[in-house]
Amino acid sequence: MDRRTPGSDQAQRGQVRAEQGLISIAAAGIALPLPRTGKRTDALVELLARAITEGRLGPGARLPSSRALAEAAGVSRNVVLGVYSVLAERGLVGGRHGSGSYVRGEQRAGRARPVPEAAPWLTTPRPSTTDVVAGLDLRLRARPAAMLPAAAWRRAWQAAAKRRLPSGYGDPAGDRRLRAALTDFLATSRDLPAATTDVVVTGGAAEALGLLLRAVVRPGDRVAVEEPGYPAFNRMVRDRDATVVPIPVDSDGISVSALEAVNPRLVLVTPACQFPTTATLTPDRRQHLLSWARDRGALVVEDDYAGEFTDHRPLATLDEHGVVAYVGTLSRLLAPSLRIGYLVAARPLAAEVARLRGETDSYLSLPIQFALADLLTTGELTRHLRRARRLVAEQRAVLPNASGLHVLLRMPEATADTLLGQGILVDRLSAFYDGPPTAEGLLLDFAGLAPNTLRRILDAVSRKSGGKPDTPTCPA
Repeated sequence: MDRRTPGSDQAQRGQVRAEQGLISIAAAGIALPLPRTGKRTDALVELLARAITEGRLGPGARLPSSRALAEAAGVSRNVVLGVYSVLAERGLVGGRHGSGSYVRGEQRAGRARPVPEAAPWLTTPRPSTTDVVAGLDLRLRARPAAMLPAAAWRRAWQAAAKRRLPSGYGDPAGDRRLRAALTDFLATSRDLPAATTDVVVTGGAAEALGLLLRAVVRPGDRVAVEEPGYPAFNRMVRDRDATVVPIPVDSDGISVSALEAVNPRLVLVTPACQFPTTATLTPDRRQHLLSWARDRGALVVEDDYAGEFTDHRPLATLDEHGVVAYVGTLSRLLAPSLRIGYLVAARPLAAEVARLRGETDSYLSLPIQFALADLLTTGELTRHLRRARRLVAEQRAVLPNASGLHVLLRMPEATADTLLGQGILVDRLSAFYDGPPTAEGLLLDFAGLAPNTLRRILDAVSRKSGGKPDTPTCPA
């Protein structure tokens, strides 16, 4: 299975190398953390299996030679042969006589499509990055705070299956029963009153933000954002040929006085738990922001991305003039893969957003909406929220300065490279600045982690940074 000429094996060694605690497989464009404890055969099996099942090693990809991988991983060749044997038994890889081991998968016969020398329609190509399969991914990736019990899911899906599907796509604003249930949920969980006609169900919070930009912002308009803030939103603004205006954030939240000087058409804020610094917008600044928006005719978009896990009411609860569009998500309560978010806005704006959704045919799956409506109307989601809040309270006993579901640790960002060698991925604060960073630190998402696991992580961070990390509420 592993016959090669000496020259080809030497070339393979050049394609597989170990550095900074990672095994880098250049041909596949991935890096795997080196197993450090336990049985290395099992560890290598699981790392490669995950790379295959998650698509990082695609069908037909050639695996490194047993000699090359053994040398990079610091194990014997027999260990690697055993790893490949287990992967073959699982049906993940297969051998080709005289040419090594390959990832299994159906390959369509035929010739690959030609690649043009120039592609003018790709106006803003994104740089490719090396993907890393980590033992512990603590990046800000919207993991749920706690998993909904499987029995509750089954009941919701069974109830949804009994409902008759309409002949068309349904209401572009979302299933009316789900929207009504969301208004009740927001009234109890966030103290936010709303009518069913004010609510639009969206494919996640990101779609809600994109629809609001389409409804309100014209090419050339200014859009104010928090600095540091949400880079993906900044890209959406620029895709509409609008101008991003970063507004500094301090320990009291966004600087409204700086906002007054730029006169934007729309501003995105995260008042309950500023993303990513976790600062809270103070009462005085909340009133100042609402007064400014009313006087200037600007729209304030409130992204309450983890509001259920903060002690602060939404800015929208203070809005008496319809200048706030509230955006929420169920990702942190259920699962981001459901792609369910929502926005609450003044009726004319909500109607315009729904119209735009209908124009682009971006309707949500009705069975999923039916199941979520059942979770809400039966009280299952409210009970789940109470359980999740208890877990978050236990986590905050370990991280007393945390807010929402992540924490900012003030320390040199070079520590992230050291943690990566241990198979721990974290985000760097500097990556969330639109302009030159003015502070540095590490961001850890602790959603779903047991308190004991958090303690071990903090101990590891402390050892790698040379001292106990500070956990401020802002980067200043």
